[in-house]
Amino acid sequence: MSDVFTLLAFLGAIVVLVVFIARFKVHPVATLFIVVVALGLVLGMGGTGTVELVKEGFGSTLANVGLLIIF
Repeated sequence: MSDVFTLLAFLGAIVVLVVFIARFKVHPVATLFIVVVALGLVLGMGGTGTVELVKEGFGSTLANVGLLIIF
């Protein structure tokens, strides 16, 4: 896949995020989840790879935020 396609895919994902959140008032977490899964599929990661990457990313983020809340 070319670098230009990847860059355009990320740019499109950012535009979709902003439009869904600002214009359609969709919850930011739900929007982020939908866009990340769609982006993974568009970039050719496949279903299993996309789900694993999302699980890993959200898991580490929630672990860090959880520690901040506890302290």
